[in-house]
Amino acid sequence: MNSQQTISQIVKAREAEAFTDYVFVCEGQRIPVHKVIICSQSPVFHAACTGLFKEASGEYCIDDHPLSMVRRMVDYLYTGNYAAQITGTGINGQTDGISPLRVHAMVFALGDKYLIEGLLALSAANYSKALGRESNVGNFLRTLPDVYTLTPDSSRGLRDMAIEFAKEKLGVSLASPETKDIYENVAADIPDFIKELLDSFLQRPPLVGSCHKCFDCILASL
Repeated sequence: MNSQQTISQIVKAREAEAFTDYVFVCEGQRIPVHKVIICSQSPVFHAACTGLFKEASGEYCIDDHPLSMVRRMVDYLYTGNYAAQITGTGINGQTDGISPLRVHAMVFALGDKYLIEGLLALSAANYSKALGRESNVGNFLRTLPDVYTLTPDSSRGLRDMAIEFAKEKLGVSLASPETKDIYENVAADIPDFIKELLDSFLQRPPLVGSCHKCFDCILASL
């Protein structure tokens, strides 16, 4: 039996609740899992299962993330991957209507919270790839609440990518009234993003031969 077949058998065992010995609870739904799978990849889950916490009793409640994202995290723990979009044949046969960019940002937040290094790396790489394919800046702006509110300030994995993308794309895109409305809402709700964006312009070395109104040009490009 090769490794892919082994993974397939383990996934089937989880779906059939065969030998599962732990449960995640989210939005009233129970997700049976195997301790050996979750604890070997997350020191947070390892501590919960082995320490003197109430979670050691066999259940771990995750109330601050959507069920669809928790399921994606579990999929990663078992398969090393997760679905960017859920189709009619996906989880519970439903779609969750969340853009791939937001999915990757929210999954990254779960990886950050539970210290799942592989999930952090994968979701950050997926976010970067999705940014490269994203033509709708409004979709990007809608991810910023997830990027800036679901992770601590010290977690730069997605924030640095978001700032670079904004520097490249945002100025021209604000000509669209719809995009400008989204931007103004983001600016009001997430001042840290605006501060970091402005700081990134101010920290750039001056261009030789640039106009004397370069600061005005910078502000006009925001």
